[in-house]
Amino acid sequence: MKDVESPKVKHIQVCTAAALQQALDEATAGTVIELAKGSHEQCGLFVVKEKQGSALLPIPTTSSFR
Repeated sequence: MKDVESPKVKHIQVCTAAALQQALDEATAGTVIELAKGSHEQCGLFVVKEKQGSALLPIPTTSSFR
C-alpha cells in the first residue's frame, strides 16, 4: 500500500495592505492568509484574479486577532 501525502498548506502572515495584495497575488490552493491586527487600507480594491482553491484546499483569509 502506498503512503498518502498530506496536502501542502502554506501560511502567510501579512501586516500591510501591500503585503496582503502580494499574498493574494501569490496564493495557491491551500494557502492561508492571516491578517495582523490593524488597518489594511489601500487606494482601490484588493484584487483576487484567477485563483482556484477547492473544498479540500481552499484559500481562506483569517485574522490573527481572536
